[in-house]
Amino acid sequence: MKTNTTPLTATRTLLLTTSSTGHPLLALPDAAETLSATIHALETASTWAEFQRLMPPAELARVKQAMQDNDERTPSGSTAFDPELVPGFADGDWPAWIASTMLREVPEQVLQAFGQHANSVLNGPMVEFRSEDLPAIKARLAELGYTVIERPDLRMELEQ
Repeated sequence: MKTNTTPLTATRTLLLTTSSTGHPLLALPDAAETLSATIHALETASTWAEFQRLMPPAELARVKQAMQDNDERTPSGSTAFDPELVPGFADGDWPAWIASTMLREVPEQVLQAFGQHANSVLNGPMVEFRSEDLPAIKARLAELGYTVIERPDLRMELEQ
């Protein structure tokens, strides 16, 4: 199982939100903001033009490149948006899956002490944290020099 190999001298901020089932979700700021904006675009865009306007630029460039790599054309702006046409969406490979991403972004000490590790049939290794462990998780992260910023406005998972 691949877990976090980032040295402790890397970024010291994690953003925190809660899953739809009440589990704490932690991510590095850039990853959290990108994922939240991407999910918002996927769930609210009615046309391809609106999807492109709502998407973070770097993530949109990845989508366009993936479509080009698959010899697919980006639908015209007025075409009704269908996320199933985005490469990787239908099979769960895109956007990033936070339960897997946390394995790379949360310090190993926290993953080992509080993570409930499992394997998803579709997405492979994953971790989940229990809501009752959140005070201890935050305390351990603080001991490790991390600042945890609560961001209930962020969405880090798609609606089920």
